[in-house]
Amino acid sequence: MKFLGTLLAIIIFLAVGGGIYLGVADISIPQKTVTQDITPAGQ
Repeated sequence: MKFLGTLLAIIIFLAVGGGIYLGVADISIPQKTVTQDITPAGQ
């Protein structure tokens, strides 16, 4: 029973820590539009 309590505490800790990290990090990925000419095969 003690093992399950410890496991639950670790899961909660990781969830809260991950949420705080994502909130603080404010990750933004710059998006670029990629255009490429496609030539049909055999030409």
